[in-house]
Amino acid sequence: MTPTVRLVSGTDEERRTKAELEALLAAHDLTPWRFTTDVLVDEATQLPHSHPVLTLNTRNRGRRLLAVYVHEQLHWFCHERSDVVDALISDELEQRYPDVPVGYPDGCRSTFSTYLHLVVCWQEIDALRRLVSRADADRFGRHMAGSGYYRWVYGTVVDDFDLLADRDVPYFGDCRIALSVWDQGAADARQRPHDQHVCLVAGLECPCQVPSCASMTPRIDTIVIDCPDPEVLAAFYAELLDMQILRRPPDLMTIGREGEHPRLAFQAIEEYHPPQWPDPAYPKQVHLDIGVPDATATRA
Repeated sequence: MTPTVRLVSGTDEERRTKAELEALLAAHDLTPWRFTTDVLVDEATQLPHSHPVLTLNTRNRGRRLLAVYVHEQLHWFCHERSDVVDALISDELEQRYPDVPVGYPDGCRSTFSTYLHLVVCWQEIDALRRLVSRADADRFGRHMAGSGYYRWVYGTVVDDFDLLADRDVPYFGDCRIALSVWDQGAADARQRPHDQHVCLVAGLECPCQVPSCASMTPRIDTIVIDCPDPEVLAAFYAELLDMQILRRPPDLMTIGREGEHPRLAFQAIEEYHPPQWPDPAYPKQVHLDIGVPDATATRA
């Protein structure tokens, strides 16, 4: 399905960016990097962003616009495959790069975001190498490392590109990140049979062992609970259920066991109003039934 590009204000700059983006979409097969089809162009936005709707500003042209579009699409991929990306960060990137910068222009807004952008920007440079050329892709990465945003991230990705694509590094290259390619006519990519699932990085039918790659059947991945203090609630349930804290982005804490689903996540909500059961004015929205083999021993 071709992305739908909408304008926020309909200014001349927005119309020009839309026309150029649509020309890029027509000139390049961007199917492997299409994870959302809803795209906004907003002259007033300062920085392009991926969520809740992929939004581009009007400051980028040509290959820079192509790169930004692919970059934000890849955020959608990483969001959908957060279990794989989280494992990559904790198992590999934190060990390989223990001291990453936080804050612009070298890093991102948080430590987790800097690690996440190592994944996104590696995939972005890899995409540009395939769409344009290796020389132009690396030239773009060097430019971003010298005068753009996420400078340390882009510099590291270009310097360590082949190292990060090594087969011995789980998920990060040679199909381990499992970028999926589906036909444009597929009504729902998740319904496509596994034998037609293709890994972009390898360019071959998928041999990877990522659990979620082995089946396209939808599953409950994470149960998200609104709360005023995610850190406190996550710590309580992690201890109660013998789980680990798996993810710590701002205002969201995820707990679980590696390789098991569903997980529990707790997200901060401003002006949170807790339930006051049995008061019908403040009803319970959800509750967890927790089973134990011996209730008396557990209480003790």
